[in-house]
Amino acid sequence: MKKTNATLILALAASLVIIALGRGAVLQQSAGELFEKALYIEEGQGDLQKAIGIYQDLLKRFPDSREIAAKAQLHIGLCYEKLGLAEAQKAFQKVVSDFPEQKEAVTLAREKLSRLPAATAALEKGSGEIRIRKVWDNAVDSYFLGSPSPDGRLMTYVDWDNFANLGVRNLTTGESRLLTDNKSWESGEMCYKSVFSPDGSQIAFAWQTKEGPVQLRIIGTDGSGSRVLSDGKDTTSQQLGAWSQDGRQLLAYRFGADRTVEIILVLVEDGTVKPVKTLTGLGAVSIKLCLSPDARYVAYSCPRPEDLANIDVFAVSADGSRETTLISHPAADAVLGWDPDGKRLLFKSDRTGSTGLWSIAVAEGVPQGEPRLLKTDLGAFSPLGLTRDGRLFYGLHTGWR
Repeated sequence: MKKTNATLILALAASLVIIALGRGAVLQQSAGELFEKALYIEEGQGDLQKAIGIYQDLLKRFPDSREIAAKAQLHIGLCYEKLGLAEAQKAFQKVVSDFPEQKEAVTLAREKLSRLPAATAALEKGSGEIRIRKVWDNAVDSYFLGSPSPDGRLMTYVDWDNFANLGVRNLTTGESRLLTDNKSWESGEMCYKSVFSPDGSQIAFAWQTKEGPVQLRIIGTDGSGSRVLSDGKDTTSQQLGAWSQDGRQLLAYRFGADRTVEIILVLVEDGTVKPVKTLTGLGAVSIKLCLSPDARYVAYSCPRPEDLANIDVFAVSADGSRETTLISHPAADAVLGWDPDGKRLLFKSDRTGSTGLWSIAVAEGVPQGEPRLLKTDLGAFSPLGLTRDGRLFYGLHTGWR
């Protein structure tokens, strides 16, 4: 008790001494510390909403610290630029109108304002077109391993109520049918990821065999013509990513005995494998990947080996000759797919504190500008795939199942 009282008294005495030295110095120091805290939360943790709150608190508490307040107002705009462009425009305008003497902040704000009108119109148009519609309630594929057909009429799925067989569901009629005939759990066989061909006539899927290896197989949408494309004997496992738009290649990845992950393209005609990229230091970590519509670039998301909680997004040319980082952020980001025109990459991110849908413009495998938030608070969703007209299908757990 004596130590506690002494500590309290000492702190109070120190505060009185600082106040005696000059109130302006304390305010300036406190404003600077608050700004640095907000900046760390914005750039270091990626929690933009929380950072905005701290910047706004700084403006209320320290209006006379003009230089720091102008920076805080500018960073509110920078945060809103990623979260909502209409709010960003207002925030940048306040820098110009409220802090005219702060030339550096005003110059940056004016530069941002000059670029916002066209982007604002595009965002308002895009957000108005985003609609969410439930297409399958109580889905039996609780791991969301299926994908939609190119026209969005059908959905593949793993039927966990029927020994993990591959199924196809008509989302219009609600009719479901099985394409494989596994009859017991004792067989050790099961279906994993499945993907429709671009014309919707075939389905590629990963199949766990009773012998052990995971095979890549192809089957007709009507259940005919099943064949093994890759036997998987030289891997510890392999999984599907996507089908090329010309129907000639399948994007996949496989795990090696040396704990490497290899991204590959498999020719549909004869199963020939074309290596794209080998990732090391990841072990058996699952990755997300998709192929650009022109089949020239593979976008993939995976943890950085030195920090498995930090998931970033990369683009590598299909021949493996060139790679760029598309998204580098402390948050967990995951690839969803390319827009049908190949100009934007969709990804999900929890950088704002909740999982949202984002996009970034990409040209020649290189990011163009900052990511844009398209839809916030979607929950911990699992992507299923994009249709040819740009609809994103995803799964969401709403209860035990």
